[in-house]
Amino acid sequence: MGHTVRAAVVSSAVLVLTLTLTGTGAAAATPRLSSQLIGVAQFPKGWSVANYSGTVNAGCLSGVVGLSNVLKVKGEEQTASASVLLEKDEGVPLFSEMLGTYSNVTSAYSRIVTALVACKHVHGQVFGTPVNGSMKEMNFKHFGNASEAFFATTSVMGATFDEDLVIVRKGNVVVGLVEGGLPPVSTHQLQGFISQALAKVH
Repeated sequence: MGHTVRAAVVSSAVLVLTLTLTGTGAAAATPRLSSQLIGVAQFPKGWSVANYSGTVNAGCLSGVVGLSNVLKVKGEEQTASASVLLEKDEGVPLFSEMLGTYSNVTSAYSRIVTALVACKHVHGQVFGTPVNGSMKEMNFKHFGNASEAFFATTSVMGATFDEDLVIVRKGNVVVGLVEGGLPPVSTHQLQGFISQALAKVH
């Protein structure tokens, strides 16, 4: 995959989910929560842990979920967090899992979902590259105590990329899971990854 296309793919996924950026106010990752993340050994051959960083001005996402974690939401204290980002064959698709605990997990889950529902049009810059797109709720298999799913499509440097995002409340943990890549994203594959990921969350 060429450098330009690869950068665009990564930018698209990062814009919608702000997966790997470091920001202020995010709760520290803890060994206990990190141990509940899905591991690369649970993925098929060709998947590996990915590491990206950069700056983002993510339009409506900037104002409602913060810049370090899609599970960081205004008005709710996040007490711990953990995340992992994986990529297939050093490219796409990308898969990320994010975990968060809160002073009030039910309220936090509700605010996160409400913020994402309100973010219907995405306009911004990632790594200095303009990105435009849209996000909407979608019908999806139910997970955990409560769950909500979203579909986003973005345009970066003339290429189109899709992302499926699922927010789950399981017990005292809110889980964000995403798969992004060239359309169409495999819903069946994502559901399998989600089931494996949630089996480790307690």
